[in-house]
Amino acid sequence: MAKKKVEEREPITWGYVRKSTYHQDFKIQLEELKKLGISDNHIYKDQTSGKAGAESEQLDILTKKIVRPGDTIVVYKLDRLGHSTAQVLTLFNEMHDMGVHIKTLSGVMKIDTTSQDSALTNLQVNMMALFADMERQFILERTNAGRVIAMKSGTKFGPKSKHDQAYEGAIKDFINGKGTILELLVKWKPDGGSLSEQTFYRKKRAYIAKLQAKDMGTADQ
Repeated sequence: MAKKKVEEREPITWGYVRKSTYHQDFKIQLEELKKLGISDNHIYKDQTSGKAGAESEQLDILTKKIVRPGDTIVVYKLDRLGHSTAQVLTLFNEMHDMGVHIKTLSGVMKIDTTSQDSALTNLQVNMMALFADMERQFILERTNAGRVIAMKSGTKFGPKSKHDQAYEGAIKDFINGKGTILELLVKWKPDGGSLSEQTFYRKKRAYIAKLQAKDMGTADQ
C-alpha cells in the first residue's frame, strides 16, 4: 500500500501556552504570542483539568501530529514545555531531531534555535539541566541536614497521619491513572476529615520530587 503523500507547505510558527492551576490564566502568554503575529488557530493550549494524562494533551498533539521540519514552536517560558527539566530537555531534543525550532520569549535565558547561535542555545539548555540537577542535590542535602537537626532537638518522625496517608494514596492512584483528582479526593477522604485540591497539588509536587531524588541516588550507585 502506497504511503499517503504529505502535502508540502511553508514553515509555520506555532504558539503553545499552558497554565498549571485553575487560578492562573493565559492572558500574559497569549498577549506575547500575538505580538509576534501568531493567530489563534495556530496556538495550542493546555490547562489543568484533573484528568490523568491530560495536562499536556495539546502539546502532544502539536509536537507529534502537527509540526513539520522547518516549523517553530514559540512559548512564553521554557518551563511551559514540561513539568520537569528532564521533560523539557527530552522534548527539546526531539524537536531538534525533527528539524523543528523552539523559541522562548521570557526567562533567565531566552532560547531561539532559529538564530545563528543554535550551538549556544544547546549549551544554554544543557547548562540549565546541570543547574537543575545541582539544585535538586542541594535541596536533598539541606533536607537531610534539617532532619538531623530536628531529631537532635527532639522532633520525632513517626508514622504518617491519616490525612498524609490519604493524600499519598490519592496521589499514587492519580499517577497510575485510576481517576480524576476530584474523584480520588472523595475516594480517599478520611473519616471525620476532608482533603483539599490545593494541598493535593502541593503534596503531589513534593512526592514527585522525592521520587526523582530517589532515582538520582540510585543512578549514582
